Amino acid sequence: FFFQAEDGIRDAQESRGLGDVYKRQGEDPATDFRGGGYLGLLNLLDFTERYHARALEALKVSQNPQSSYFFCSAGIGITLHLIWIIRTGKLDDLLSSCESQEDALKRFGDIYSTLFMKFNNRWVATKANFMQFNTELEAFFRHAKEQSLHYFVA
Repeated sequence: FFFQAEDGIRDAQESRGLGDVYKRQGEDPATDFRGGGYLGLLNLLDFTERYHARALEALKVSQNPQSSYFFCSAGIGITLHLIWIIRTGKLDDLLSSCESQEDALKRFGDIYSTLFMKFNNRWVATKANFMQFNTELEAFFRHAKEQSLHYFVA
């Protein structure tokens, strides 16, 4: 049993799980945070394996007491943002030129890694703190949405 308490303590009640707590989540995990979380995890894994030095640099920034941020949450947010950008068609030219699905997944990982490092660099430049995480992540997404295709390529 999970119990919900979004805005304070309530009487215990049976719940269908964490989806009750996060009202935006539906029945289909592919359409909400749970689906993005798994793909986000896969992207973080790819980022750390193929771009080890860059990922380590970002992780160090995220763990530094003067510049800490939520590393995994940033990764999941970037994944969800990339999915949105793909749905708009903005990345069609970058992804449609791939010769295979494997190439397209690699290109997606490259774009993800580029965006992660751009977020990390922005975070350092703004000298934000972890309490500003959501605000800064949203500002980064708004900025990225306005950019040309070259922004998404390292």
